[in-house]
Amino acid sequence: MRNLIIAGNIMLVVLIAACDNRSVAVEPEGVTPPATSAGIEESPVPPPAKPDEPNEPNADPQCAVAIRVDDCCTRPQAASRTEIEADACLLEVIGDRPVGIPDACAAKWPAICATVRCTFSPAPSSLATFDGQKCVFADECQSDADCTMAADYAQCCSCDEAQPIALVENAPCLASSEFPSIEGCKSACVGDCGSYNCKADNDKAICQINSDKGGEGKNICTPAPVAPACETLGVCDCLARPECQALGEQCFCPYEHSCPAVGSGFCYCGGGKFLGCAAKEH
Repeated sequence: MRNLIIAGNIMLVVLIAACDNRSVAVEPEGVTPPATSAGIEESPVPPPAKPDEPNEPNADPQCAVAIRVDDCCTRPQAASRTEIEADACLLEVIGDRPVGIPDACAAKWPAICATVRCTFSPAPSSLATFDGQKCVFADECQSDADCTMAADYAQCCSCDEAQPIALVENAPCLASSEFPSIEGCKSACVGDCGSYNCKADNDKAICQINSDKGGEGKNICTPAPVAPACETLGVCDCLARPECQALGEQCFCPYEHSCPAVGSGFCYCGGGKFLGCAAKEH
């Protein structure tokens, strides 16, 4: 009879285990499972979110390029929006300079500032991003398509400069024909600029990879190099530029100069002298 009771109890335990569909983690031999609170089922902790790559040309809303204005000759830094909002003398920099230095901050400048001609140091980049621990400078571009020419209308009589599109799209006072300014720009100008004209030599911006600006090797937007004027070119360079034309004496023959742009050939008329280069008339 006693053996029957024991066997019955064993069958009851087996049936209960079979009906329980909860999964049971089996620990390897010798490993003690972590203790949990009785009756509380713990949820797995999700892995931390992967931060944005600092080299992506995006304007991170958490970070900005800022500079201290309670001293002269300070260097720009990547700072969080929280830091900037909490410190009246830490100003966001759009372009090369901060706008509207508070009098209380200027009053803190050391006396030596009155005797030196100091300009604000350029930032390695005009974009900042969060790297998972702190705000750092970020690349402005990965290709020429990330850059444009825009003027900073917070500055008086500003001229077009190369700017990252990621910044222009989010800065009210940076504007170009492609990205017009939006409401919210507070200009530093009193009156207008009159006949002031600062037409840029080049209206195209390119991406410079591993720039030495600021010493951090960031990709930055910069004006495209300006091609030399046709009038300054020699015969071969002139022939290689489709917008230029070579001028010469009667029966001028470029083959005599062995220019790669024209290849090899023969002159049947003796060849006239090269006189110069000029821009083609349109």
